[in-house]
Amino acid sequence: MIRNLSWIFGANIIVSLSKWFILVVIARILTPEDVGAYSLAFAIGSPITLFANMKLRSLYITETIYGFSNYMHTRSILSSIAFIFLVVIALVIYPQYFLIIILVGLNKIFDLQSDMYYALPHKEEDMDYIGKLMIIKHVITLLGFFLSLLTLKNLIFALIIQLVLQTLFLYFVEKRSIYKKYIISTKPIEINNIKQVLLIGVPLGFVQLIVSLNTTYPRYLIEHFESPKTLGYFSAIAYILVIGNLMMNAVSQAYIPFLAKQIKKRNFKSFRLDVFLKLNIFATGLGGVLIAFSLLFGEFFLGFVYGSDYANYADILILMSIAMTFAFIGWIFDVALIAMRYISIQPKISFVILLINLIIGYELIKAYGVYGATYTLIVTNILQVILRAFFVNRRINHLRDSYAQKGEVYEE
Repeated sequence: MIRNLSWIFGANIIVSLSKWFILVVIARILTPEDVGAYSLAFAIGSPITLFANMKLRSLYITETIYGFSNYMHTRSILSSIAFIFLVVIALVIYPQYFLIIILVGLNKIFDLQSDMYYALPHKEEDMDYIGKLMIIKHVITLLGFFLSLLTLKNLIFALIIQLVLQTLFLYFVEKRSIYKKYIISTKPIEINNIKQVLLIGVPLGFVQLIVSLNTTYPRYLIEHFESPKTLGYFSAIAYILVIGNLMMNAVSQAYIPFLAKQIKKRNFKSFRLDVFLKLNIFATGLGGVLIAFSLLFGEFFLGFVYGSDYANYADILILMSIAMTFAFIGWIFDVALIAMRYISIQPKISFVILLINLIIGYELIKAYGVYGATYTLIVTNILQVILRAFFVNRRINHLRDSYAQKGEVYEE
């Protein structure tokens, strides 16, 4: 477990830093407006591709019914639908950013394909293999993006180079090497199986869609009430949320099989201890480090990395760190709900959060601009922690009481 965690955690740190470095080089080489355009494209693509994700990889590794081929076919269908939605939104709402939205969106769609291939080594708990592939891919695509942006000083051309490299790596390295190394289910592709996968995955996709909207919604409002330039400043600093979510996703992916086994063995006491204490200590400690760093070195850090203009927003970095701490804790309870297969409650939680976000976000951002955006993130992240923790605890009690009524043995 420690070896798996260290590899995948390290890989996700590198992935997070590479994506962050993209924002840094755009800020340094181009303008805040370009940072804003890239961030807006990212904010538009994220909800769509996260819905298409549906956490199919996590679902595949926790069941043995439908086979990899049906999951892979489902992924391809969802990726195609996601692309169509991106094209429509870009053409109708943001035609001035059409190419950037499509290129960034395709980058995320190909990430979905890679994520599904990773399910094969993940099911064998071969996380170090996934980590190595992730590191190599992102180093290659980052270098391609950086060198092309440095020489051409054009964001669209740089994104094209990045996408080409990612596509080549997906089909000629990831797919080939994984198919050679791991046994693939020979179950035939059946429409009924795909429908069943979708029925299970849609609630999770809906949750991810809403969670993403909760994060990206403030950016739409900043672009609307302020300007692409202001959005550029905010997005560069707000990327701390993306880095944090990627790191916690790495931890959650590694822990899902472990927690699922505890539930199957009816080790409710150990499950509760891991979720409510051990993993929460890790999440809180990681958030505390971010807050301390922001307080002590925030202004210097922003000025050194992005430029002196960004240093004026050091207060935003501190507030973002607070929001991220609660997001870390929320991730832990999200993992617990998935491990218990308590999927039906997640859309309800996320929908409530979205409604609150839509109301307070509009008012706070209209009144306080970028500060209102960070206040909104803090409030919604706190509410998510409270709701998820409540339902995790209730589900554990329900399972325990259910076994007790049947006279079956379980861990107190």
